Amino acid sequence: MKTSIPSFVATIGSPREPALLEMAGQLSPHARGGKGCAFGVLQVGFNAGAVGDSFEEHIKDFGEHVIVWSGELLNRRELAYLLMARKPSLAQASDIELIHELVVRLGLEALQLVEGRFALLLWDKRREKVVAARDALGLMPLMFCSIAGGVAFTTEVKAFRSGAVGPLVLKPLAAFDSSAELPDDFSMFENVHKVAPGGWVEFSVTGVRTGGGRYFRIARPGSLAGSVEAVSASLKHLLEQSLDECTQGLGESGTLGVSLSGGLDSSVVASLAVRRRSGTRTFSVGTELANEFPEARVAARFAGSEHSEHEAPASSIPHGIVNAIFYNELFDALSAEIAAPLYLLYRSIEGRADLLLTGYGADLLFAGVCPPEVGPDQANEYLFGLVSRTLWTGEFSPFLASRFGLLVRNPYWNSRLMAFALSVPGQMKLQGKEVKKVLRDLAFREGWLPHEVAYRTKIGVHEGSGANAIFARYLGLSNVRDYRAKDRFVYAAFRELFIGNREVEELDLERLRKEACG
Repeated sequence: MKTSIPSFVATIGSPREPALLEMAGQLSPHARGGKGCAFGVLQVGFNAGAVGDSFEEHIKDFGEHVIVWSGELLNRRELAYLLMARKPSLAQASDIELIHELVVRLGLEALQLVEGRFALLLWDKRREKVVAARDALGLMPLMFCSIAGGVAFTTEVKAFRSGAVGPLVLKPLAAFDSSAELPDDFSMFENVHKVAPGGWVEFSVTGVRTGGGRYFRIARPGSLAGSVEAVSASLKHLLEQSLDECTQGLGESGTLGVSLSGGLDSSVVASLAVRRRSGTRTFSVGTELANEFPEARVAARFAGSEHSEHEAPASSIPHGIVNAIFYNELFDALSAEIAAPLYLLYRSIEGRADLLLTGYGADLLFAGVCPPEVGPDQANEYLFGLVSRTLWTGEFSPFLASRFGLLVRNPYWNSRLMAFALSVPGQMKLQGKEVKKVLRDLAFREGWLPHEVAYRTKIGVHEGSGANAIFARYLGLSNVRDYRAKDRFVYAAFRELFIGNREVEELDLERLRKEACG
C-alpha cells in the first residue's frame, strides 16, 4: 500500500518550471527532487520521492477540467455506490475519478460526503478559473499566496522557502495567543493564507480572487434524546464503521500498527483493529523518566497483538519538538509537545508498519480533558472549543509520519462520529470523577477491553511519556503548563526554519532556548 499522501505545489502565472521544481523538491519527504507538469497556465509540481510513478493518480485531465488531488477517500465504496446510479462505470474508478464526478456533477457541496483528508485543485478550462478546496476537518493543509501575475498553492509552506514566490513574512509573536479563540484559517504568515477547513476559494488566471465559501462547518453541539442503551448502540456502530474505513487499503502484504498507551482510547482502537486484521502490531513509546509500558502490555495481551516498547532518552524530546515544527509546520507549543513522542515513535518503528492507527482525538469528543470547573451541562460547549482549535493547529497533518514511511489514520476523527459524539449528553460522559463514561462502559460491556483498562485513569500522550515535563525542564520552567514560555521557543524555531530557511539539523537549540527564556 502507499504509505504517504503526496504534497503538491501549483501556480497560475510565474514562476515557471525550474522554480516550480525547486519548490516541489522541498515537499515531504524532504529534499528528494521535484517532478512537474503543465496544463496551459496551470503548473503543478510534486516531490518525486512521494509521487514516484503514480503521477496520474494525483493529476488528471478530464477534458474541460483538470483535477489535482492529494488525499484519500476512506469511504470510497460508499461514494462509488452513490455515484454509480448516474454512471455505472465508476464501480472501478480511481479516487481522482470519483472526486471529479462528485464535484463536477454534484457541486462543491458534495465534498461534505467525503471522509478522509484531502487537498484539491480544480482547473476549469472553459471558465478560466481554478478552485482550491480542503477536507472538512482540516486534516490536510492547503495554502495560497499571491505571486507576480498569478497565485501559488501548496500543501506545505516549506515549498515557499526557496523565495520563488517572494519572501515569507512572519507575523510577530505578539499577534499570536495559542490560548485564544483563533479563526480556523489562521496563518502565522502575513502573505500566505489558508483555505479554511471545509472551505474553497476561486481564482482567475490572473490571480484575482473571484469567489469562495464553505461547504461544511462543524456544527455546534446539539442534544441527543434517547436512552444510554440507544446512544451506546449508535456509538458502537459509528466506531466500528470508522475502524472498517481506516483499515482498508492495506492489501495482503501491508502491516497494520496501532500506537498503544494502554489507556482507554488507544486500547479500544487496538482491540477493534486486531479483530479486523491478523498480525496487527502495537507500539508504545516512553522515556526513561516516564512511560506507560506496563499498562500497554496489559492492553496488548488482551487484544492479542504483537507488541513492542520503544524507550527514547529524555534529551530527544526537544529534537522531536523541532522536527514536529518543521514537518507538520506547527507553531503552537502544545501541539508540538504532543507530537514530540509521536515523532520518537515513528522514528523507532520505521519499516515495521505501513499504516498506523491512533486513539488521538477521543479526549476531545468524550470529555477526557474537561477541567473540574466544567460540569456535564457545559461539557459539550467546552469540547466544541477544543475541537475547533484543531482546525488551525495543523496537529493532524500527515507529513511528520510520512517522513518515516508511515500513513497515520485516526479512527475517532471523522465528521460523522464527531457530530454524534459532540451531541451525546454531557451527563453520559461525566459522572462524578469519571470521564468518558459512555465510551468506557461500551468498551467493557462489548468485551473490547478488560475492566482494568476500560476504567484506567486518563493520561495524555505528552504526559505519559513525560514530554511536557521534559520540555519545561529543558526551558528552565517551574510550571509545566507555562505554554506562553513554551510558545516563545516554538516561535523562535519556526522563524529559523521558515524565515531563516534552515534545516532542522542546523538549528542551534541552545541559542533558541536562551532566546525564549533568557
